[in-house]
Amino acid sequence: MPGANRVHVDISQYQEDDDKNYHYYYTTPDSTTERIDVVVELDPAEFPGYKRLTHKPRGSNIEIGGIEDGYEAMEEFMGLVPGCHSISVYYWMGGVMSFSPLIIQLNAITNEYYKFNDSTRRWDKTKSTEIAKDLITELDKQNCKRNTAHVVDISRKDDISYRCYACNRKITINLKNPGNSDPKYRKDIQRVTDGDYIGRLKNGKGNIDNIIMKEEVSELYIYGYPLEETKPLLLYIPPGDYGASSLNSGRWFKRASSTGNKWEQLDRNEPDGHENNEGILSLLQQLSKESQYFDPSEEEFEYYRSGVVAVGAVAAIAIVVLVGSSILGFIGCKLTPVTRNCPVSLHLRL
Repeated sequence: MPGANRVHVDISQYQEDDDKNYHYYYTTPDSTTERIDVVVELDPAEFPGYKRLTHKPRGSNIEIGGIEDGYEAMEEFMGLVPGCHSISVYYWMGGVMSFSPLIIQLNAITNEYYKFNDSTRRWDKTKSTEIAKDLITELDKQNCKRNTAHVVDISRKDDISYRCYACNRKITINLKNPGNSDPKYRKDIQRVTDGDYIGRLKNGKGNIDNIIMKEEVSELYIYGYPLEETKPLLLYIPPGDYGASSLNSGRWFKRASSTGNKWEQLDRNEPDGHENNEGILSLLQQLSKESQYFDPSEEEFEYYRSGVVAVGAVAAIAIVVLVGSSILGFIGCKLTPVTRNCPVSLHLRL
């Protein structure tokens, strides 16, 4: 914009809190008065497993004229495109942010995207339309390259290996006998080797957006019940050397949707490790009963386990009669595993 003040931003200025979205500010490297606001987005649905930090100068008539990293100028970003009002930097949720930015985005009339070139040690401008159209794929590719962290598909099964879709890295699958000659449930172990990590999880073509992998995690335990069931009910992420006490005992997640793309972390009654066959079987039997309340036709189907009518019940018919200042209603429902106690009468006071 004509006459705009131009300031530099410093992408090394961050405050880390992976529990929630948040924001903060800092003063610019070239000024003690200009403030830069930073908005942090964690694990968003459009690119799960990653975070986006957007740096934006506070105030009007201010543009970004350059980017620094720890007060050291990044030469390829000096004298940015006119009208650049903010920048967004993308990171893996499991990585060390200061060492592993994956993509830098310049936000202007037309956004520009940059990827790191290992040969020149500089950031190269890319075809922005391709990245904007499929950001998650480009993030996965960069994460494979920069953090050796790969995409694991929990829908894969049987005792065979497959390739990470983003980089062709081999991922092995081992079908394990759960402790006796007559196993009651299925146990698969997916693993990346040679010091690589699991970057994020997907389920076939669907992304899993609420399970964050940490840097040291290289294997995943996947459980199904009964034995012939191929759809996972339970996941176990073993402990790594990340240092947080909450991770030292591993983490358990149960499926919370019919497709397996929504998962909830267990906060009580979880088995004591992946070798606790009796405890795992008991938990799987409980989860199998709960899964009967999932509506197979709806990913985001809302339901109540207490036995009342579910929101979104199919084939509902409503008859409404106006009587005086009240409405008398009748609803007839097609019963599904999550719809109960129909018909339901309504009496709404106007």
